[in-house]
Amino acid sequence: MMLRCDTSIADAYNSEAQKSRVLSEKWIESNGYCLACESDILRQTTANTRAIDFICPRCRQSYELKAFRVRPKNRLVDGAYSALMGRILDGSVPTLMMLERSDLALRMRIS
Repeated sequence: MMLRCDTSIADAYNSEAQKSRVLSEKWIESNGYCLACESDILRQTTANTRAIDFICPRCRQSYELKAFRVRPKNRLVDGAYSALMGRILDGSVPTLMMLERSDLALRMRIS
């Protein structure tokens, strides 16, 4: 598993948040794996898919990615509250992936 990524893929973006998003998504796409089956592949969903960022092509397990530079102390902010609540209520809540990044490396924590 690579703990470094090619930062040049985010050169087209000015916003630090956008750079972080692009780098984090690319890193998970290249290094992520399914926790529910033996698949070494996670496919990124289309842009703006609500509350799901990646899906396992084998078992269809879904994942939501949250990336941050500084680990949240008390809570993790989610911009799509109603979408996530809908998934919880219908039993299709995604697995949460939290990716903590620094200028030197990315560390993946899955909970």
